Amino acid sequence: MFVPGGLSRDDIEQLVRGLDGPLNVVANPAISVPVVPTIPELDALGVARVSIGSGALRSALALALTRRIAAELLGPGTYDAMRTELEAPEAGAAYEMAIRPPAV
Repeated sequence: MFVPGGLSRDDIEQLVRGLDGPLNVVANPAISVPVVPTIPELDALGVARVSIGSGALRSALALALTRRIAAELLGPGTYDAMRTELEAPEAGAAYEMAIRPPAV
């Protein structure tokens, strides 16, 4: 069974005990409230698989945007980069580019 986060240790223990199969969880602090236990803790609880979902990609994209905002603030002193938001289609395109860089 795949559970996309937001589970307490008690929830995880109950699911592991009650399921007739492996438990897979998403561990991403951006979407998991309460924060999912560490991987060693999840292992001790009996979780079969831990996914970070799109967490690493989102963190990388956030860092790139932060750099662009800083460059704009320190350069022309404008705020245009903060007006943009990564929409779902753009996020998908960024992901595709990350896993399949364009041919040069």
